[in-house]
Amino acid sequence: MGREDIMGVLTSAARQRATVALSFNRDGETTAAEVEPYSVLKRSGVLTLFCWDTTGNRIVGLPVDKLVKARPTSHMFNPRYNIEL
Repeated sequence: MGREDIMGVLTSAARQRATVALSFNRDGETTAAEVEPYSVLKRSGVLTLFCWDTTGNRIVGLPVDKLVKARPTSHMFNPRYNIEL
């Protein structure tokens, strides 16, 4: 999946208040998480997705260039923060 496709999924899911099933590279391995997407900002020069990890129950920042796949789920969420996507 390309970056534009992933960003499209994140933006659409955020508007619908749907969680997203993400696959991303971390330390050379592919990891999966279900997240509530909130914003994409540059942090230290790196485009970063800020989201709530529903499994870890915490806010996380994931570098967009490490995202491999994004799929909207049927799980809806009530925003904890302002959605800026």
